[in-house]
Amino acid sequence: MIFGAQSEFSALATECGADQGAFWDFHDEYMSGRASLYARAGAIGLAEDLGLDAEEFTACIDDERHLPAIEAAQRQARSEGISGTPTLTVNGQRVASSAASVIAAARAAAE
Repeated sequence: MIFGAQSEFSALATECGADQGAFWDFHDEYMSGRASLYARAGAIGLAEDLGLDAEEFTACIDDERHLPAIEAAQRQARSEGISGTPTLTVNGQRVASSAASVIAAARAAAE
């Protein structure tokens, strides 16, 4: 499910990490499923581990500066019937998220 509190917090922390050039680092850590990251202290600890400005990162988390964009993306996903990640589309058609399915859909679209 992509609409729970953990999902929203991970999106917020990832966007705050992105502000300092660490989007993929945060993304990859959250995708690893480390439960401690879904709490404020865990996310701040990751920011410190990555060498980010922890004070700036913490301020970003606390003032929820990216929350309006995250909520807008959630509303759009809901309106499109999306309920989980990853959800992939090729030429506007939803495809299964396995690598083979994505490759097949991309080939078909290219043809």
